[in-house]
Amino acid sequence: MDQSLSLQSVLSWFVVLPDSDAAAAPAAKALSFASRSLLHASGRPWIVGRWTPGTVVTGTHRDTRVAVMGSTPSRHSTPNGPPPRRPAPLRRPRWTASQGGPAAST
Repeated sequence: MDQSLSLQSVLSWFVVLPDSDAAAAPAAKALSFASRSLLHASGRPWIVGRWTPGTVVTGTHRDTRVAVMGSTPSRHSTPNGPPPRRPAPLRRPRWTASQGGPAAST
């Protein structure tokens, strides 16, 4: 009995690749099964795989890039979904001068 696992049968998976020429062959193989990919700043594949839309958030600060993958229910979720959002109350501005400082009094 063959116990091997095919990437086509897995619903969600990903591979993180280094930003180097050495990752070219593994990247090409993974891309042949992947439905999504994220790129390094160089244009090489960074994260390759298959995941549900909306389950990856990326961020960049200077030369640092991060990706957070996964999902979690809202802290305030209900069996029928998240509660309806109420608009924030309107507040009077504290500053009225166009420069952002207090209004001049004469």
